[in-house]
Amino acid sequence: MADLRISKNLRVSGVEASIFADIKNIFNVKNLNQSSFYGPQDFREYMNSLHLPKEAVQGWVENYEPRNEKGEPIYGDDQPGDLDADYIDPPNGNSFRYLFPRQVRLGMRLTF
Repeated sequence: MADLRISKNLRVSGVEASIFADIKNIFNVKNLNQSSFYGPQDFREYMNSLHLPKEAVQGWVENYEPRNEKGEPIYGDDQPGDLDADYIDPPNGNSFRYLFPRQVRLGMRLTF
């Protein structure tokens, strides 16, 4: 997770001003909150609904759940934390699903 702080110092009529912006989680990385699952079964159902890349399931493909009507594994580019597809079974607890969302704070400091 990356943060950014930018500031500009000004001097106008003997008054010093500092204008700044603090941005936390600048890229809005989604950190899935494990507490949003109602137990291990809810977590398993979520993980089993993801269409993971083929490379991610090497070695345990026989246990990989998403399958088509022919019984073949369905691969995709989902990653743990994704919730943006209709086939994904989201955590049952929807409040506080993600930790540390992007925050932007703007401010000004005046010195007389």
